[in-house]
Amino acid sequence: MADLLPRAVRAAPHRDPGPPPQAWAAGGLRELAEELLAPSRLAAQGIFRPDHVGRLWREHLAGAHDHGRRLWGLLVATRWLEGRVAPAASAARAAG
Repeated sequence: MADLLPRAVRAAPHRDPGPPPQAWAAGGLRELAEELLAPSRLAAQGIFRPDHVGRLWREHLAGAHDHGRRLWGLLVATRWLEGRVAPAASAARAAG
């Protein structure tokens, strides 16, 4: 991308602010989060600690802390991991 973007753009910090706080309240994003951050799913992926993620989720829903950015990162990561972790783990077990 270096030849397509100006140096100032490439050098600037890039942060994904995640969804707005009200997006977590109800609807598709909350349902998606509950699905992707389910303890059984996280445990099966073996990357993130389900107890820790669950605490973040509960605190966020209760309004005790705004973990929206962190939770958004977890959603993106767990979605990306789907289809990648299980085959890798199976291959590792098969290799001994």
